[in-house]
Amino acid sequence: MSQNSNSSRLTSIVLGAILFLLIGVVLGAMFVPDLSRSLFAQLQGAATLEPIQNTENEILSESVVIEPTETSEVELPDPVVVIETEEQVEEVGDIEAEIDGTPITPAIVAPASRALQTEGLQDRLISLYKETNPSVVHIFALVQNVPLGTGTGFVIDNEGHILTNNHVIAGADDLEIKFPNGMRTKAAVIGTDEDADVAVIKVNTFPEGIVPLRLGNSSALEVGEFVVAIGNPFGQASSMSLGIVSAVGRGLPSDRQLPNGGSYQLPDAIQIDAPINPGNSGGPLLNLAGEVVGINARIFSQTGANSGVGFSIPID
Repeated sequence: MSQNSNSSRLTSIVLGAILFLLIGVVLGAMFVPDLSRSLFAQLQGAATLEPIQNTENEILSESVVIEPTETSEVELPDPVVVIETEEQVEEVGDIEAEIDGTPITPAIVAPASRALQTEGLQDRLISLYKETNPSVVHIFALVQNVPLGTGTGFVIDNEGHILTNNHVIAGADDLEIKFPNGMRTKAAVIGTDEDADVAVIKVNTFPEGIVPLRLGNSSALEVGEFVVAIGNPFGQASSMSLGIVSAVGRGLPSDRQLPNGGSYQLPDAIQIDAPINPGNSGGPLLNLAGEVVGINARIFSQTGANSGVGFSIPID
């Protein structure tokens, strides 16, 4: 009886130990897989271990690398920076820039061509005036020593011949010439053409250093070309004005009326927008090379003052 009791107790202990072991293995398989595998391997008498595989939970626990989102670039026209100097124009290629991956438009240097051209024109006008003005004279038409009117003329050779408009000296019995340096002298009429409104007068003396103006080619003028007028508008001596050729091939009516009522019209007159006022008549119209391309003659005006349309007799 005692022996059977002891045998039953031993059996219960063994079964409990085995059950405890199995519970431990099951729990280990659920929560400690590596350990459970090792225990199963030991239990099975395995001699080697398989590589450890990461479980899903372990993969999620690792650091996740997130690739940055690519910024789509906005296509912009390639800016070109132009640096201009007096000697050359250099292109400095394309400029690319971005902030935090976002393309930005670089500042574009504005071309300096206009400023340089203006500066060059200004310098040329200054030098042109200094070169030509000494040869442009102020003409006073007198009748019995009473001023009849004034106009302009310019020296065309070293013998003292001066070209002007016929209407400047018409009706005068005496002509007085004043040079820009202040010298005054008398002049004689050499010849006139009323239809062309041209007259040639001559002085016997003139200041030293006077250089006759060079005659150019009026037929080569183009609309839009810069021209300069020098004269004595309203008695304001040695005044210069700048303009452009507004048109070519205009007709300029003669002052002379024919007996039958007809009149002559000078062809190929030059229309300009450079201010032409009373006193400018007979003065030179110059191109930027300093050549005389016309003789300033008329204005189209309802007031007698310049209204933007002047006419010059072609030097040809």
